[in-house]
Amino acid sequence: MTCTTLPPSADTDSRPSDIPAGRFAVVAHDAGAANQIFSWLSSGDLDPDQAIFALAGPALTLAHQFGFDGTNYSVEHAVSESGWVLTGTGWQTDHEKSAMSAARRCGKKCVAVLDHWVNYRPRFHFCDEGSVEIDELWVVDSEAARIAEEEIPGAEIRRMPGRYLERQIAEVKSAPHRGRILFLMEPVRDAWGMVGVGEAGEFAAFRFFLQCLEDSSAAVGDITIRPHPSDPENKYTLLTDHQIYKITVDSTRSLSSALS
Repeated sequence: MTCTTLPPSADTDSRPSDIPAGRFAVVAHDAGAANQIFSWLSSGDLDPDQAIFALAGPALTLAHQFGFDGTNYSVEHAVSESGWVLTGTGWQTDHEKSAMSAARRCGKKCVAVLDHWVNYRPRFHFCDEGSVEIDELWVVDSEAARIAEEEIPGAEIRRMPGRYLERQIAEVKSAPHRGRILFLMEPVRDAWGMVGVGEAGEFAAFRFFLQCLEDSSAAVGDITIRPHPSDPENKYTLLTDHQIYKITVDSTRSLSSALS
């Protein structure tokens, strides 16, 4: 790929002075970091006019939901045409890791967003290159900052505002409560249970949840399953067949709407 060095943007007065200036690549695949990045862009913490998008997977769908419908480029093009790079940290995709590697080869600053508290190190291991060096890590809470300091020593860590959480809370508060249970799925991608009879962890966890409800004799209304953004369509259809509870699957609404 061709590495291009771009001059800083002249219009940076409204942006924090210690965030890199100029055009920047936004490379994201997984929903977690993408939600954080799009929230910063929407709130003005980052300048959307300076963003060059290279999105894939759930992040591409989320971009449309946030109203970012511009051109989507390849990772190589976005990195080449940018002054610095902002990536997500999906750990079962190489989309973002390839951007980290490309930024390192071009000598451009690379910032990675951590939106969670687990599995930090694997998120920076790229093919045969081993661990990709990151210039700066962005987190939104003190616990993530603490874990990052322990697991990725030497990296600069920045505590960014939690705009995505702020937005979700505001939308939840503005909607009427419906008195239902919302079950948020997380794909474990590993079998739990006895050898030979185990099933994917997310299914085992949900069945355990239902059993606990039955044992407690709690007064429970309808249960709505919200799939993870990476889950395939109809993955949880079989779970809706239950003798006691009315169970539905809904991935069409926003998270705040589902929580409401």
